[in-house]
Amino acid sequence: MEQRTQHLRNLLGIIEKLKHASLEKGLENHQASELIQEIVPTFNSHMDNDLDVRSAFDSLETTILELADLHEDGKLGKEHFQDFIFAIAQVNKVLMLF
Repeated sequence: MEQRTQHLRNLLGIIEKLKHASLEKGLENHQASELIQEIVPTFNSHMDNDLDVRSAFDSLETTILELADLHEDGKLGKEHFQDFIFAIAQVNKVLMLF
């Protein structure tokens, strides 16, 4: 349980860093867009698989880490972050973590 709590804290810290995405509008990055668009369907797929919360959370964590890498490379724009927050809000309706 402590390990999962630490994972959650780490993810919250990463999400906080993502808030400082580039303010540049129209920053095109198809990889970021695809990752964000797949958050909810992938999460739902795991949850539909006998409520596989662990896989759903692990998938979410992997996506957040990939987005953090794109952010570090300056490839995550303001619109990406807004779409990301919307997707996280949809997931959070189920998990109630954030």
